Amino acid sequence: MLKDLEKELNKRGFSTDVRKAIRNAKICIIDDRIDHLKSFMDGLRKEGFTNLIEKTHVESINELLENAYELIILDLKGVAEDISSDDGIGVIESLKHASPALPILVISGTTTSPDKAKTLSMADLIRTKPVFPADLASDVDDILKTRKDPYWSALTVLKELQRIQPDIRQDLCMTDKIKLWLLQQSIINKLKKHDESVTSKVLKVVSIVEKLGTITIRIVTIANGIGS
Repeated sequence: MLKDLEKELNKRGFSTDVRKAIRNAKICIIDDRIDHLKSFMDGLRKEGFTNLIEKTHVESINELLENAYELIILDLKGVAEDISSDDGIGVIESLKHASPALPILVISGTTTSPDKAKTLSMADLIRTKPVFPADLASDVDDILKTRKDPYWSALTVLKELQRIQPDIRQDLCMTDKIKLWLLQQSIINKLKKHDESVTSKVLKVVSIVEKLGTITIRIVTIANGIGS
């Protein structure tokens, strides 16, 4: 069922407003290699992105957080040696600890040691250099669509509910389980009809599952970001 909904959303594409919102998103690109940085910046500009900030290194984690970036595109090597012994990996860990909702796209030509793999997996998407401009733009679309498009947000919430089903069965009371099931069916029906009121159903899901704590952080952050 969810795969069919995903195919349908891909077929429909983005609305003009959603595409504009993604292209205007505030994106920070961090790479110590000037040539790579220029390639990323030029490529995304050619794809229509307008609000890009470039950095060769991270001055501080607070600086990244205070600037309210909507996406961080991050290299792993030579970008944060002054503030973290783990370099780019340390940036991922600090950012995700402080702001789990902030998406991070890693683009790197280096391999990561096994002991850092868990931290690296906190990134929303990981790519290996070289990355072509059109592919990078597609990656940015894929990450930001769950925050800018209410239909993709709703589908992502459904997928996340499916993933945490064991916790739902164990930790929610029967009344909440029934409410949640009914809401899921309603979201599916509204996605089929491309009904904008799907957002209100997603927010009701949040009101039920947020009591489960950290396992629902992705659902909560997606819902909070709808239309932002």
